[in-house]
Amino acid sequence: MPTRKRRTVSAWDLRLHAECPAEYHLTRHLHLNSLQEEGEGASRGQAVDAWLNERHRSDARNPRGCRNLPGPADPGRWSAGEHRLEGDLARQGAAMLREHRALCPLDGLGKDERVLVQERVTAYIPELDVVVIADPDLLHTRSGGWIWRETKTSTSRLWERESLMQRYPQLALGVLLLAAGAMGADPRRSWVEFELLNEDDSTLERLDCGRAEVVDEARDIVAGLAQPLLDDTTYEPRTGRHCHSCRARPWCAPGSTYVSERDSTPAPPPEGGAPRV
Repeated sequence: MPTRKRRTVSAWDLRLHAECPAEYHLTRHLHLNSLQEEGEGASRGQAVDAWLNERHRSDARNPRGCRNLPGPADPGRWSAGEHRLEGDLARQGAAMLREHRALCPLDGLGKDERVLVQERVTAYIPELDVVVIADPDLLHTRSGGWIWRETKTSTSRLWERESLMQRYPQLALGVLLLAAGAMGADPRRSWVEFELLNEDDSTLERLDCGRAEVVDEARDIVAGLAQPLLDDTTYEPRTGRHCHSCRARPWCAPGSTYVSERDSTPAPPPEGGAPRV
């Protein structure tokens, strides 16, 4: 009986498949993407992300943080990398950058601490025979531990009734990776941080990788999202509000079946730096 080849999944894969298996399959496996423009929220978030990445990379050798650094010279029109914002969207993004200044984790960080921006981290989950990959917004050391920071922008606040890791699976992956010793992390001194930037407010939450209940919740969330993805062979559409922004919509017909061979390229073995989660 043939065995399934080891696969690689990311937090984005998990979220996308949970939202709509058809969109996941059409975009990830068949590489079908329409030229439909992304929503304003996504454009604003990408611009803010690019601005912060540029700033944090410049601080990587001598961390000092963003507290005393200026934002865009013209809040109504600015760009970062390939992303350009104008009008209200630009002013919203500039306000979010101002909010970040008080929460920047590099503020006052010692010059001997390591700073990694958008660094890829991998780990192997033996129960699922899958390699998970993640690209945290920012990783840095502090007093012998590793801090994993994810930053998001939004015009709405956190919904307290929903699990933070359930809402953002990349946080659950971060917890599992640090708890498993990725990057040589000591779980007792390492944690995952979630930074949510609004126009006039900001939130910073911390997930302790040394707490068993946090790690158990993270493992349950990742397994609950990964297993349906790994077992799926039909990739049926799941309709909802997300259909309006679906980049695979031109190729999607509810009721159709999307079947293809599994990815023929096996993921790298867990040896050589990918810890077991």
